[in-house]
Order: sequence, then structure tokens, then C-alpha cells
Amino acid sequence: MSQLAPAHEPKKVMVVDDHLIVRRGIISLIAEDPAFAVCGEADDGAQALDLAAETLPDIVVLDISLPKIGGIDVAIQLKRIAPDAEILFLTMHDNERIVADALRVGARAYLLKSECDDKLMEALRALARHQPFFAAHVSERLLESYLNVRTDHSATPLTPRERQVVTLVAEGNSNKAIAAILGVRVKTVETHRGSAMRKVGAKSAADLALYAARHRLVQI
Repeated sequence: MSQLAPAHEPKKVMVVDDHLIVRRGIISLIAEDPAFAVCGEADDGAQALDLAAETLPDIVVLDISLPKIGGIDVAIQLKRIAPDAEILFLTMHDNERIVADALRVGARAYLLKSECDDKLMEALRALARHQPFFAAHVSERLLESYLNVRTDHSATPLTPRERQVVTLVAEGNSNKAIAAILGVRVKTVETHRGSAMRKVGAKSAADLALYAARHRLVQI
């Protein structure tokens, strides 16, 4: 397939994977196309977020399973750090729920590592045009189901007030800030937050953010 003509500056690509040999393989493929330039590489989620803030990549090639901060949580935070960045999940996971999570948090491309040699550059070229690219195993039905479905609050176990609190937590607000926004006491916020966490099985604010993304309580 022909290369994308570099009419402007090369698209900056950040590569995030905890296996050095995988990163080296990805970087070597990208180096063959002058329309793209690797702006950095990271081997864990925390390092990836620091690097993204420093380099503001156009495209992030991201694994699902990462040390320190998992790929899904990294994607959620990336959309705040570099909101225009396109995300390509490159992973071994061929699991419908994981694919759904990837779509929910804003990924526009999803490939299996077994497809990397044949499809990686094709996916990057699509993302450079802000177009989606998914491997064959991500069916059209799955895309329609998870990208176009309307939010169904009745499917969540949360009360309306708990949904408000979860949404505000996912947007990065502290309990004190949420109390001011809702006009309630901090203790009330803590009660709703704790109740919501128990209902959805969340252990942290990051878990609540992922829940909010899955159920479209936040716009990512």
C-alpha cells in the first residue's frame, strides 16, 4: 500500500508496551514511512502519561496490559492530556468486553499483535486522517452496538444523585469541589460516592472513571 504523503510535519507517534522487543518491532515499522515519526516510547502506564504530557503525540499505540496503570485507564487520562490524540490499541486480547471498553474510552483503532506486521501502518494512516480502523474480528455489529447505542440509565444500579457524583469524580473533581457544585455537604458526597463504589465494585477513582466511560456518564 502506498505511503501517506508527508505534506506537513510527520505525525508524532508514541509507542507504549511493556515488552522491549515489541516496541522495537513497532518502531522499526513506523520508521519506514516518512509520514510518521516516533516521539517517544514507554514501558508502563505512568511513564506513558508523563511522556504524553511532554510530547503531545498525534497517535498513541497502546497495549491493554501495562504495569502501574492499565491501558484502558491510560486511554481515559490521555484524552484529558492530549484530547486530539488518536488511540490505537495493539494487544493480544481478543475479548469482546475489552474491545467494548477500548471503544468506550475513545480508541478509534484496535489490532491484535498477530496482525501488526500486515496492518499496523494501514491503521496509522487511517488514524492520521481521523478515520477508524479495526481488525476483522471487531464486527460491524459490535461497532454499532457500542458506538451508537443510546445511554440506558435503567441498566445501571446507581441513583440519579450517585450518577451525578460518579460523573463529577470521573471529570477529576474532589469531594469538596463536588459538594460545592451540587450544593451539599462534603459528608453527603462521601456517602453517595461510597455507595456508588460498592454498587459497581469500584476500588478507586480510576475504577469510577472507567465505569462512567462504559456507561457514557462522561464525554471522553
